[in-house]
Amino acid sequence: MISSKKISLISLALILVVLCFTVAAMLFPKGITAGHITGEVSYSDLHSVTYSAGDYYSDYTGSSPVKIALAGDTATAESTNVSVNGNEITVLGGGTYVLEGELKGNIIVNSADGAQVRLVMNGASIISEDFSPLYIKQAASTVISLAPGTDNLLADGSVYNSEKQDDGKPSAALHSSDDLIINGDGSLTVTGNSMDGIKANDTLKITGGTLKITAADDGINANDYIALQTAFLEITAGGDAVRCENEEKDKGFIALTEAAFTVTSGGDGISASSSLYADSSAAVITSGGGSETVTLISETMGGGMNRGGFRNQQTMDTPSAKGIKASDISITGGAYTIDSSDDAIHSDGSLFVSGGSFDISTGDDGVHAEKNVTLNPDTLNITKCREGIEGARIVIDGGDISVVSSDDGINAVGESSAGGGMPPMMGMHKETITEEDMYLIINGGNIYIQTGGDGVDSNAAAVLNGGTVCVYGPENSGNSSLDFEYGFVINGGSLLAAGSSGMAELPHDTSEQNSIVFYLDKNYDAGSTISVTDSEGNEIMSGKSAKQFSWVCVSNSALSKSSSYSLNINGTQVSSVEVTDTVTSSGSTGRRMW
Repeated sequence: MISSKKISLISLALILVVLCFTVAAMLFPKGITAGHITGEVSYSDLHSVTYSAGDYYSDYTGSSPVKIALAGDTATAESTNVSVNGNEITVLGGGTYVLEGELKGNIIVNSADGAQVRLVMNGASIISEDFSPLYIKQAASTVISLAPGTDNLLADGSVYNSEKQDDGKPSAALHSSDDLIINGDGSLTVTGNSMDGIKANDTLKITGGTLKITAADDGINANDYIALQTAFLEITAGGDAVRCENEEKDKGFIALTEAAFTVTSGGDGISASSSLYADSSAAVITSGGGSETVTLISETMGGGMNRGGFRNQQTMDTPSAKGIKASDISITGGAYTIDSSDDAIHSDGSLFVSGGSFDISTGDDGVHAEKNVTLNPDTLNITKCREGIEGARIVIDGGDISVVSSDDGINAVGESSAGGGMPPMMGMHKETITEEDMYLIINGGNIYIQTGGDGVDSNAAAVLNGGTVCVYGPENSGNSSLDFEYGFVINGGSLLAAGSSGMAELPHDTSEQNSIVFYLDKNYDAGSTISVTDSEGNEIMSGKSAKQFSWVCVSNSALSKSSSYSLNINGTQVSSVEVTDTVTSSGSTGRRMW
């Protein structure tokens, strides 16, 4: 189990990363620096982003910039490419323009010459009461550069003037009809009182700057893709905080590299219709009001996963309020604190995690994928959830993983069940278990589960090849610490499970490693210390149960046949048994699946 001291350190470090922008770069994982990536970065066969030198901030003074001096309800500029019509300023051609001062009006970019437009915000404040304050109607691409050391502001009104609307129908304080790049070392505050904070109809790249965004609907919304590098964002949104949605499979993705977020959203925190790729990034996400809006109760029969497929708590009318959501998710390194009313991390396809720290509290699943889940985090700490880790097939390769769940701790349902069908040979013992039967594979890690439902559940078989697994609970007889349709094959690692005995299931007799199962004649209180010792008093395994229990199962490479072992509760021996089989039972066996 992850110590409270370690959890506190992780949480403290993450808060510093996200909130203390002046030192955030120092707190990213050592040896990983985004730098100025140029050329194509390929994330998958479908998804790539091409970066050029112009995507990053550079000194603009040598590019003959045009200064646009904002002065209340008007502006001045010495260029035929700038049209001033009262408080409406229009940029008509490519080039570099420097915005300074305050404007009660709006700026429109309407460039048809095929050249890039660069707007340098050098202490600019633009507020429009009835329209988008910065509307990029037409341009080959537009770069918003936040000059170092400057504070800048964009804010719109809650209702747009219909007479100002055009075919582009701007709906954000910063709205771009074409590709948009934001860079620099300054700050930008965006208030979207009407709908979105920042909207890009095509692609959005952010390669620097500190952005504080408040939006009635989505904080950031782009259609083709969102690519963030070394950017720091604080977002409060009535809808999704960061959203990218597109029906085309090669679009609708989000790529994060050394980005830091603090997010409060009514909808999803970060949502991509296609894939999410996150590398060495950090986020503090509160979505849907957080987990405190949901009251979880322990399940008594069968858990939240129907045998015929995934449980779907939401109705069609319930808005999604997940922490991180995408079709496929790949997270490498970083640090995440997620407090969500819906799933904390949700994939409609497959989920891959390598490294990184995760601190999760949720009103539904902690980690969920409709297909495969592959986990090897540094730490994954789920303090509140309905189900901890849920997927069609789950592979755990390592990491310190802790789950406190009202229903199943780990639940592998299998792809054959995800669509509503029943797995074959349900509830029957299989003499030979094949690789296709392995819906859950544990190769390593330190896994702690405190559960109200099934502790470790697979709709077919599971295998433990390495690592340490401790399961405490359930207390009710409608669930079990170990629940497998075909069996649990233990080839290595260590297992300590304690819970109720009514539905208790045993490791499979084809296991390469020996196991002992103790059926006890009474219930022992939560907080009791469990210890297994050999005939000479040497401790083989020990733990402190977080739940009441009347059944204990242990497996360890030290257990050998023809040797005797004792079970001690709170220092008192309550049972002793000689190992005679691959699975040896002591006491009244009660219900046994095979």
